[in-house]
Order: sequence, then C-alpha cells, then structure tokens
Amino acid sequence: MGRLLSTFYGIWTFETHTMEDPVYPVPVNNDYGEVVLRGLTVFLPQLAKYLEPEYRTADQMAVTGGYYCKTAENVPLLGPAADNQPGLFVCGALTGYGIMNRSVAAI
Repeated sequence: MGRLLSTFYGIWTFETHTMEDPVYPVPVNNDYGEVVLRGLTVFLPQLAKYLEPEYRTADQMAVTGGYYCKTAENVPLLGPAADNQPGLFVCGALTGYGIMNRSVAAI
C-alpha cells in the first residue's frame, strides 16, 4: 500500500429523518466521521488502514456538516423564485441528482 494521505474527505447520508425546522449551527453527530470511514471501507477496502490507531487520533477526525436538502417528491427545485422578483431563479434540492448536475440544471 502506498503512502497514506493526511486529509480524507467523505460524505455519507446515514441520517434520513425529515427536519421541519432546521437549526443553525447544524447539529453534527460526533460519530459521523467514524461511520463514513467504516461505511466506505466496504467499497474501498484500502481505507481500512485509516482506522488503525497509529494512523489517527480523536483530534484528527474533524467533522463538519450541513443539511441534505430535498423535496418530498425527490425532484429538484428549478425555475423562477417569485413573480415579484424578476430574474431571480432557484436551483436547489438536487439531492438524488448529484451536485455534479448543478451546472447543467442552471442552464
């Protein structure tokens, strides 16, 4: 195995409950980093090395978060924002379509 990177970024949506009234700052599950890393080792077994104690300590596992926005129908919100705001458009709630599609959706 090659050299381990000092930084690894991973995303895994494992909390799927609906949040009616979002709060800020976003509450972050302290186990999120561990869950993401362990979950991804199923697909990328090479990541298991990062779980070994000599490769990480508690202060190396930084977690940040945000809301995973989607509509109840799981379709994006695209189009004019409001009649009284000409030229303002919404391009959001791309969950399920991927952040990679945001540029195409904006065209």
